[in-house]
Amino acid sequence: MVGEWYFSTLGALVCFSLLFQLLRFIYRHWFRGSFSWEPYRGEWAVVTGASYGIGAAYAVQLAKNGLNVVLIARSVDKLQQVAQQVEKNGAKSQIISFDFASASVDDWKRLENQLSSLTTSVLVNNVGVNVSLPTSFLEMDEEKIHQIVQVNIVATQKITRLIVPKMVQRKKGVVLFLSSGGGVLSPAPYLSVYSGTKAYENALALALAGELESSGVVVQSITPFFITSEMSKIRKSSLAVPSAERFARDSLKSVGYEVSCNPYWFHEFLALVISYLPLKLQIRYVAKLHRGLREKGLRKMSSAEKKSKI
Repeated sequence: MVGEWYFSTLGALVCFSLLFQLLRFIYRHWFRGSFSWEPYRGEWAVVTGASYGIGAAYAVQLAKNGLNVVLIARSVDKLQQVAQQVEKNGAKSQIISFDFASASVDDWKRLENQLSSLTTSVLVNNVGVNVSLPTSFLEMDEEKIHQIVQVNIVATQKITRLIVPKMVQRKKGVVLFLSSGGGVLSPAPYLSVYSGTKAYENALALALAGELESSGVVVQSITPFFITSEMSKIRKSSLAVPSAERFARDSLKSVGYEVSCNPYWFHEFLALVISYLPLKLQIRYVAKLHRGLREKGLRKMSSAEKKSKI
């Protein structure tokens, strides 16, 4: 009798937990209200890595919500194209050419001076570097490892410390960290250094959220899986891979709710499924997936090289 009661109670609790997660998932993505950007209209947002992909998409979506946008990246030509899209939505834009991988102390000081006159209420920490193809940690180039750490960790820390103090003074602001599902929600073999830096960004965001909770500054870590972009090498969107525009739009709606979130519904669904799998199984599956992506990428490179010689 006791055994039957124990297992029936346990089964009921498991069913209740699954039902609760399902209802919460449905509510988040289809019934919950969106974050109001009205109080931020006319103020400035800073978007790093804004020259293409998800960074450019965030910039345009912020402009659609009434914010002016500072676009920071290396390529002036690409930034100018994004600036045109921002201004088409009635917002102002500023372009700052900046190399986060090699910036000197003087470069950072100049950046601080360029931003000092603006009322910056939003920071999107999007800039990031990854390997061109999934690569074993032991086969990675030392210079590439340094570059990934320098941009994804050091530069992200610096730009945050540069901008957030004024938000705290004004008791108003939003700071978004573009982390990654790989390394936070699931292991990422063959993207070891990149996923490690993204796990760091997530941890930094969660800690800052606690430190700044009473200051009026909202901090959120975004943990997506694949999105169409140059970095992911995926050009066509699908159910599992949203366009950068769709993802940015969903992300800006979800600000102010969860401290760490997957704003695109299928990514959160995938994260829920993954969470029920044994860790060893997750590692094996992702390792196989990334090996396949590497082999496919190498075949494409080989084919392109052969064509160039014809």
